[in-house]
Amino acid sequence: TLNQLINEKIILEEARKNSAIPTEAEIANKISELEANVGGKDVLETLLSQQGQTRTSLRDQLRTQLSISKLYDKEATVSAEEVSKFLSENRSLLRATDSAQQEKEAYDTIKNQKLSQIFNQKFQELRTKAKIQIF
Repeated sequence: TLNQLINEKIILEEARKNSAIPTEAEIANKISELEANVGGKDVLETLLSQQGQTRTSLRDQLRTQLSISKLYDKEATVSAEEVSKFLSENRSLLRATDSAQQEKEAYDTIKNQKLSQIFNQKFQELRTKAKIQIF
């Protein structure tokens, strides 16, 4: 838990330095997307409860995730060729059924994978440079 808190502080501090803190509206939009994906507000509340989470903890997680996206989004570029290749290799794994939605799902999947890779590399550098004092 302590490491998680430290990691969140490091990420949010880097986001503040780079003006990449998400707005409350961006966080609310993401929560609305989640509600739509799972079947509504009540379903989301049930899922959060089952995981021992609250809306506040979800907002905190989303703030961190959106900060990471805003920090490294420009570095995580996806080409049309990558989307095409992904579709040919993974079409049966996609949830979307129409072509346009499959392309969006493929793009989003690749983008998230690249963001994750970039973040892991950059975060190690940030953590190494951070002056962490535990009392």
